[in-house]
Amino acid sequence: MKNGARKIIVIGSGVCFLALWFVFLLFAIKPYTEKIVIWLPDNYEMENYVKDEVVSIMPTPIDNSHQSNKVFYAVIGMESFKRLFGNSEKVVSVKIEEKIEDTGYSNPSYYQIIYQVKHDCADKSFIVVAQEYYRYNKRTLSEMRLSQDQDALFLKNKRNADLICTLLIAGFVMVALSVYLFEFVDKHPKQSND
Repeated sequence: MKNGARKIIVIGSGVCFLALWFVFLLFAIKPYTEKIVIWLPDNYEMENYVKDEVVSIMPTPIDNSHQSNKVFYAVIGMESFKRLFGNSEKVVSVKIEEKIEDTGYSNPSYYQIIYQVKHDCADKSFIVVAQEYYRYNKRTLSEMRLSQDQDALFLKNKRNADLICTLLIAGFVMVALSVYLFEFVDKHPKQSND
């Protein structure tokens, strides 16, 4: 009876630990909002679909327009672009897109902010482009908000259910091993040397 009571206490303690571990994980892995300060020039327009300050992440289209004889593209560094067009009267179009790459399942996803200015010269167009890349967790991202007052993107992330499940399973395995070791030690006590 004494061993049975000890077993019940050990198993009950393990269940209580798992319940506390689950509650801890719910509080530790909370939804969060990430603020990313972006640069917006004086004269800009957003190309994305914006409704109530929610920006949809648009998939990157396959752009064959650079092969045209009438349009030329030049990609320059972000700092050079800021110096050239930060206070310019030219309209800078700003677009947020998901960067689609075949990088494998576990690699992080990226989205890019694309800035571009179009110049028309006679019968040809010349477009200057600059880009910035940011990582984000594709599984947990639930919403992206643009705050033009603060020149910032707010990425709203939901709770990471995969991480909670993984840590909960790890806690269960630890409790199960502890109960098993307790049973093993209880059945095979140390023999004293006579």
